[in-house]
Amino acid sequence: MPEQDDDKAARHFDDANMKVNEFLYRRADLEDVVSAHLLAMDRAPKIGFGRYAAAVVKHYLPSYEAEYRRRGWSMMPAIDRVQGLPF
Repeated sequence: MPEQDDDKAARHFDDANMKVNEFLYRRADLEDVVSAHLLAMDRAPKIGFGRYAAAVVKHYLPSYEAEYRRRGWSMMPAIDRVQGLPF
């Protein structure tokens, strides 16, 4: 992604910071996307949907805070379009 984010509101983040944030939730392997959609169709009525933030990233990548701090980066306040997680 050589260009800046097309969302002007996101441009207050350092370019590399925004790209790493974006890779955490916008970019995915096609096989993972298809599998997730198939599972979501089956489970969505039971588990619901929600919006998540740094707590989810911290759950899966506990060291992200130190790395972001080292780089002077910050996490977005919300990550949308994420299926509900069991924690």
